[in-house]
Amino acid sequence: MKNPPSGFKHWLFLCFSLIAIIAFCARPLAVHFVKQYLKNIFPASAVSIGACGIRPLSLIAFSDVEIRDGGRFGIKLKQADIRYRPVSLLKGNVFLFFQGLDCDFGKLRLRGCRGRVAFRPGRADLDLSSCDIFGGKISGSAELGLNGSLAYSSELSLSGINPDDFIKDFELGEKFRMSGNLSGAVRIEGKGDGLEILNGSLLAAQPGGTLVITDRSFLENISRASGQSFEMLVESFRNYRYNTGILKLSLDKGNLIFDITLDGEAGRRKLDIVAHDFSLRGLMPGGSGLKPEERS
Repeated sequence: MKNPPSGFKHWLFLCFSLIAIIAFCARPLAVHFVKQYLKNIFPASAVSIGACGIRPLSLIAFSDVEIRDGGRFGIKLKQADIRYRPVSLLKGNVFLFFQGLDCDFGKLRLRGCRGRVAFRPGRADLDLSSCDIFGGKISGSAELGLNGSLAYSSELSLSGINPDDFIKDFELGEKFRMSGNLSGAVRIEGKGDGLEILNGSLLAAQPGGTLVITDRSFLENISRASGQSFEMLVESFRNYRYNTGILKLSLDKGNLIFDITLDGEAGRRKLDIVAHDFSLRGLMPGGSGLKPEERS
């Protein structure tokens, strides 16, 4: 087999050298571009990127990405790969594969998220493979508008959710405690930090769990609304054991409604709880938080 001519070797060496130079010079440009892009999505935020690697014709890889906006939210990303082809790049079609994503939005915490985002002109489509939340898992899909309004819609599946973790994270332990395991689906739509649609249902399968209501004013409201004696309600919710149950979520005129129905050997318990003027902004530090009240 004949050896390649020296001219071809020289041309091949120049090509590889040129690709290496482009990759080396493109790194700071890629980091700068991504930082500016993220700052446009998250105004007034601080963005840092630990490292960047490039394959000029197919891949830009980032690691240790962090986005912080004071105490409002924080995002940490262990690894992100931007995959593309030159032709698709010209059309504005880019795929982002991520893993090790941690998000803190006030009291709402997501851990170990992984999935894919398909960026297309004017929008981004998210495919969330898995994410840890409230002791369980969440997965699903979402569409996000990138035309300035940040309109979004999502369909999410939840499994193994521990209600006690939810209660602790939102500092509701002084009102009630609840154990068990919830699974179901939730639909969310809105713009920015404003919610327009939030509905879904979560099922509590056997062996169920316990519900304890300790807030006196909360029980007094239930007593007035239901006509039951306060003393009987205190005893009824002292350590109620349920076998199955369903938690329905809905949004009505800005109020988040929890419709809870539980069944156990001691009978059925039904609660209709409202968190008034609910918004994503209210979950941030300095916001109104999540303040549920019993509704008649």
